[in-house]
Amino acid sequence: MADLAAEKWVMPDADDSGMNTYLARTCASAGFDQRIAHLTGESHVGTPLYRELVLAWRVDSPVAPLVPELCAMIADRYLTLVDKAPFYLSWWHEGGAGFALP
Repeated sequence: MADLAAEKWVMPDADDSGMNTYLARTCASAGFDQRIAHLTGESHVGTPLYRELVLAWRVDSPVAPLVPELCAMIADRYLTLVDKAPFYLSWWHEGGAGFALP
């Protein structure tokens, strides 16, 4: 991250995902303040950012048997979002799927 200290950033408008706050904190922990040059509501400003989704559950919980179905539902909804964003869909088919999927 420290290699990016002098860069100007284009960030999406803040939303309730916490991404902007997370990135600002990550930059701060690397020793610099993020220099945001532009905020945009557009989702096609470049390669999508990597964001990992981690699900945790107790193996003895009532939800445990439903985890495979839940994971499949999340993946399905995610791909629905990909299909609705032309830039993201293009990125996905040009190699993004290999980057985004485990």
